[in-house]
Amino acid sequence: LGSFYFTYGAGGSSSKSTGWLLGTTAGAYPGAKSLNDYGGIFVNGSLGGADGLGGSVDGFYNPNYPASDPKSYGGGLTVGVGMGGKGGSGTRTDTILFSPFTFPIFDNGL
Repeated sequence: LGSFYFTYGAGGSSSKSTGWLLGTTAGAYPGAKSLNDYGGIFVNGSLGGADGLGGSVDGFYNPNYPASDPKSYGGGLTVGVGMGGKGGSGTRTDTILFSPFTFPIFDNGL
């Protein structure tokens, strides 16, 4: 069945033009069977723009699954406010999940 997610955050960029976007994201990750599936390593991409109101189209891939498996991909839309034009990004993240009411527990020795 997969699951849906909501996040918030801010980002900035600097290239030929400098810009920023503050927004919230809603999306889906068909491979997620529980909240814990949102943790770990992901490869991310985003294309968007802002000049007042703004947004982006976001996609990600979980490299722990075969690239041929459609459940290893997810995506979403970000809407918010920003300034500075348009652009794209590609990143690799290592997401650690924790509750705001408890401290994160790291199993990698950190």
